[in-house]
Amino acid sequence: ADRGPEEEGQPPYNPADLLKLYLYGYINQIRSSRRLEREASRNLELIWLLKNLQPGYRTIANFRKENWAALKAANRNFVLLMRQLGLVGGTVVAIDGSFFHGDASKASIFTRKRLNEQIARLDQEIEAYARSLEDNDAAEAKDRSDGPGDGSKGGNAGARMAVLMAQRSRAHADLDRLEESGETQLSLTDPDARLLVKSGQGIAGYNVQLAVDDKHNLIVASEVVNDSSDVGQLHAMASAAKEVLEAEKLQALADEGYYSS
Repeated sequence: ADRGPEEEGQPPYNPADLLKLYLYGYINQIRSSRRLEREASRNLELIWLLKNLQPGYRTIANFRKENWAALKAANRNFVLLMRQLGLVGGTVVAIDGSFFHGDASKASIFTRKRLNEQIARLDQEIEAYARSLEDNDAAEAKDRSDGPGDGSKGGNAGARMAVLMAQRSRAHADLDRLEESGETQLSLTDPDARLLVKSGQGIAGYNVQLAVDDKHNLIVASEVVNDSSDVGQLHAMASAAKEVLEAEKLQALADEGYYSS
């Protein structure tokens, strides 16, 4: 951002400008880097805010990825600013978890049970196609005795068999990865996302833990976990809220989902 005009190459964006864009997206629920890129060229609020800068989606995504620690520090500074303005009570917080969708679909996340079921189903299909190949061989042998045949059915069945064998190999490789990692689930697109189920509702994503101050219902601490249960999260969240509020004593409220004997 401070590069002189005599230096070569495109000058970098000022981190403060990209932070404005990131926070604008946060406030207006725009999470996609591509959508933020579009909004920067058509949305009058953003055109004014960024002084007509139009960063590409890769620049936006890389800024978020490469400056995660600084973004968390900015959030902490915001909480300190709220304290200075008297917007935070600092004595009582409410803690709860909320499910957020990840960059994954339910179909892209596998458990050991699901992988074993997939392998069993593929084994049945492979066995069925093996029988069809044997029947086709017998039919071709009969055709050769009666006259010439085209053999097209055998080729199709053989190609389908090769596809099934490749799928079975991938499923076994995924199962081996799951066993080696010690995890209970494997996500093929978003490595940290998990199948989360609570109160009969399931998503592929994350459990975001939030601590909210009671004075103006402002979030003072947050953490992302990939466990669908809130059990075991209360102490960590209460401690994080106490630290950021710099409180000697803090009363934490939570529902029965956090209960643990």
